[in-house]
Amino acid sequence: MPIQIGYLDSDGHPRLTIRVSGTHPTASAVVEAMIDTGFTGFLMLPIAEALPLGLALYGTGNYTLADGSPESNFLAQGTVAVLSPTIVPVTAATSVTPPAPDPSVDAPRPESVDGIIVLGGDGALLGMEFIRSLDKLLLVGNVVMLVDNSMVPLAVSQMANPGRS
Repeated sequence: MPIQIGYLDSDGHPRLTIRVSGTHPTASAVVEAMIDTGFTGFLMLPIAEALPLGLALYGTGNYTLADGSPESNFLAQGTVAVLSPTIVPVTAATSVTPPAPDPSVDAPRPESVDGIIVLGGDGALLGMEFIRSLDKLLLVGNVVMLVDNSMVPLAVSQMANPGRS
């Protein structure tokens, strides 16, 4: 899927609607997750939201929070699908809404990717590992978009990777 659309919440934070699932074939949850470019991991999910999903626990990991304090969290394996198109709520921070879906075109299947889910925090956070695993570029403006790298013109790619031809 070339483009996925998210939105800016009322505080101006970029968000995507995702579906998180674990090992249980019918257990999943739709979550509005904030994109945190300072989080190097895949996904952080509060324990209360993660337990019903049947995520496969496999260890712990140590993380440093934005305030510099260390934290140890349980880790689990899970799958995240970006639900697209995400409906963009109209808030004070956004005045752009995506066009209505064209019923003559089949709805695209959500892209999904497996990764390490950190259990903790107060809300769902998508990190840079998530964006890299999708092989996407993150664009934030009046809307939030994840765009396939293949859609980037060669000149822009060369500027981002100097010395590569």
